[in-house]
Amino acid sequence: MQVITKSLLLVMGLFVCSQLQAQQKDYYYEQSTRYGTFRHYSNGGSKLISGRDYAAEMAQSQQEARSLQAERQRQRQAEYERMRKAQYPATNSNQNAAPKNYGPTPADLALQQQKEKDRFYLQYEELLEKAKDLSGQALILSEMNRLRPSDTTALRLFGVYAELAREEGMNKLYESFSPAFLKANEDIIRAGYGSESYRNGSYDYALISLNQIKTPDLNSFTQNLCSRLRLQKWDEIPVFFEKYRSNFAELAPIADSLAIAFKTLKGGQIGIPQTKALAATLYHFAVTRRENGVMDFVNILALDAAVSLEPENSAYREERFNSNSILKLKYAMQEDYDFFNK
Repeated sequence: MQVITKSLLLVMGLFVCSQLQAQQKDYYYEQSTRYGTFRHYSNGGSKLISGRDYAAEMAQSQQEARSLQAERQRQRQAEYERMRKAQYPATNSNQNAAPKNYGPTPADLALQQQKEKDRFYLQYEELLEKAKDLSGQALILSEMNRLRPSDTTALRLFGVYAELAREEGMNKLYESFSPAFLKANEDIIRAGYGSESYRNGSYDYALISLNQIKTPDLNSFTQNLCSRLRLQKWDEIPVFFEKYRSNFAELAPIADSLAIAFKTLKGGQIGIPQTKALAATLYHFAVTRRENGVMDFVNILALDAAVSLEPENSAYREERFNSNSILKLKYAMQEDYDFFNK
């Protein structure tokens, strides 16, 4: 039994050795080339076993070149430092001294920037004097307020935005004003919002702002009356007109005619012979004023009253349509546009 077991173990050992030898023979193969003999392994990778290793020689050559370049750079920097010390010996006495800044200081840069801003600001002031259209004025004032923020400039821009009916721009400026500035200029602020609402055709909102003005100027006063005429608030107009009519010399030539017109509208007397003569007086006043080169809300007030007295008179409506067009009151033009296209 022991003989059989030993024989079996011997056979198994010979079998394993033969398999290992077979695997070792297949583990790599060798290849001879003009550059030498390479051994390629089955699990990847190769090795030069005879001949010159050109790759290793190139890598070594490149490393030597890099080392040589670094050494030359070090020597060059040392030479620069030696020359600097030889040229400026006094500066080398204190090695721990902080380096001097020979460029412009932050204060110099700030002063230079301020001078640039002042120069641009003066240029914008000159441009503003020549600017005729409102959009150009708004752009120039906006840049001036950016370069040199000022409540005065911002309030002027606020007024231009009101004439352009730009509520969003007005709101941004309003938020930038201090409470004290708002209180000191509350009538101007309310007049601006009233004008913006009127130009956008929101006559009821215009009255909300305009009615809060303690001391109206000519523009806000006439816009208030025009808004009431548009909304046909006949009962309110005579009282409001009589309260402030004496404050404005521009209305003196037609003040009595307007007072009679407002009382006539309150009584509902429209289209009768007396109203025709009254409307004609107001119409000719507006035409004469326009021909003399004057165009503002006084013209619109006279024409609104004339059209209210004589709604079917095409001449009055045409003059009012053109006057509103000149003042860029596009929403106010709509009623007359519809009249001519019905």
